[in-house]
Amino acid sequence: MQRRHFITLLGGSAVAWPLSARAQQPVRMSRIAIIHPVVSPEMMRENSESPFYRSFFSELRRLGYIEGKDIVIERRSGEGRTDRYSEIAQELVGLKPDVMVVTSARILEYFRQATTTIPIIAMTGDPILFNIVSNVSRPEGNVTGFSADASLEVHGKYLEFLKQLKPTLSKVGLLSARLSWEPYGRPLRAIAERLGLVIVGPPLEHPFGETEFRRVIAAMIDGGADGLLVTAAAENFPRRGLIVALAEKYQLPAIYPFAEYVKLGGLMGYAVDIPEIGVRAAGYVDRLLHGAKPSDLPYYMPTKIRLLINVATAKALGLTIPDELLTLADEVIE
Repeated sequence: MQRRHFITLLGGSAVAWPLSARAQQPVRMSRIAIIHPVVSPEMMRENSESPFYRSFFSELRRLGYIEGKDIVIERRSGEGRTDRYSEIAQELVGLKPDVMVVTSARILEYFRQATTTIPIIAMTGDPILFNIVSNVSRPEGNVTGFSADASLEVHGKYLEFLKQLKPTLSKVGLLSARLSWEPYGRPLRAIAERLGLVIVGPPLEHPFGETEFRRVIAAMIDGGADGLLVTAAAENFPRRGLIVALAEKYQLPAIYPFAEYVKLGGLMGYAVDIPEIGVRAAGYVDRLLHGAKPSDLPYYMPTKIRLLINVATAKALGLTIPDELLTLADEVIE
């Protein structure tokens, strides 16, 4: 009886031990790489002043992903130095993340060259315009993502709104980095011509520091610019306070791609909902981590665009806002 009892206990332990051992094995955490060409890694967090990163990380948390417990986050900044983009791409691809979240078409190209297998969620301008995909419904390869521009029609609206607000407008400075200046500028020139306007530069060159923004906007003024169109290029947003201040200094009527500019004193915004894009991007991360392919996830083109007008800034510029423009506005800031 004692021998049978001993064998029974031993057998029970033999069954229980592997289960216990398995329970103690570390759970593999998913690795997500997040890359921005300009903003610092410290800004890529839920408490960031960036509406995209705030909503992105908040939604990840709501979906059950806790950094250090369920996911590892690799954050990298290009620091505005295009000479480092290739190095950063090679480093992060070497870490074999499960998903990469890359902002701007400029730096995205280096990641596309570095990997054709790791899923990439890109935050860019129009993906067709920048030759990122040819089919937004079924993206090819390992890249899907979100556009900060609804379409080129939106940029046409930028010019129309500026012209409505300042009928004497003649030359509009296009504020964008060199990589995106021509893709935006080429179709915009045709729209501008129909409105009796001329698009002027120069484009921004790296590194994208305060000195470069001051140089470019001063050069636009020297070139006769009497209006300013600020694109959604990733290099612009971190310098939004400076851009708004320079527009005020030079008395430039300006239109911006995000609400944050207008809340800082910018004149007008025709703005996509960046927090919504952040939430959707977190959802894409979740789906990719659960086995979806980038081609399963449409490249999202925003449909909700809000017109914001800062009345105080218009008064400071000596501009009278037409009633039809006020009627169209989703938000009027006094």
